Amino acid sequence: MPAPYNPPWGRGSSGRRASQADPNMRVSHAERTEVADRLSKHYGDGRLDEEEFNERLDRAMKAKTNSDLAGLFDDLPEPELPRPVARTESRPRRSRLP
Repeated sequence: MPAPYNPPWGRGSSGRRASQADPNMRVSHAERTEVADRLSKHYGDGRLDEEEFNERLDRAMKAKTNSDLAGLFDDLPEPELPRPVARTESRPRRSRLP
């Protein structure tokens, strides 16, 4: 089973993990896209109104460094991790025939 992915913006008051505290580190297109996806989820859940969402999304997509992403999630809760699905026995039972 692969290790869970913990994006750098998912922890702490600035949205960064302590190990990735370099505010001058450049962010990738994939990182900007993941931030946009998280903002979209918060917008869909009703935590951001359209104006707030558009402002944060614009800032995220223009980000060049980690410091440009700082504060985007300060007032938003951490994302919920998917809950494990309870599995039921799916194999048919064998009946004993005399």
